[in-house]
Amino acid sequence: MIDPFRALPPRSEAVVFHTRLGLCTAELAEATHPLASEEITTNLIRLAVQAGDAHAAADLLAHRARRPHPLADEQALTSVIETSGLRQRVMPPDLLNSLTSAAEHALAALADLLTCSRT
Repeated sequence: MIDPFRALPPRSEAVVFHTRLGLCTAELAEATHPLASEEITTNLIRLAVQAGDAHAAADLLAHRARRPHPLADEQALTSVIETSGLRQRVMPPDLLNSLTSAAEHALAALADLLTCSRT
């Protein structure tokens, strides 16, 4: 299972899936291939941090109970979660502004489409 997982390219829209599959692979490989297990986990941490995916970061931190990560990795994963606002019940202002802006653009595009379809 290690080689097929390594051959699976991570996709930005599937970071959580890739992380969960990778954690399963790492767990299964732990007993017989501990170095591969460590490599997979390390690469998953890098991917979650690079992607800024808070759900993947949370999964990796939950996994640490079985296998502690270096402090720098834990801090990086925690930072991803804090930056995202995950579990804070309040969206950080910069993300709220980005979401509001995207919604306004979508609304304007929809209004233009509706106007064009009436003529």
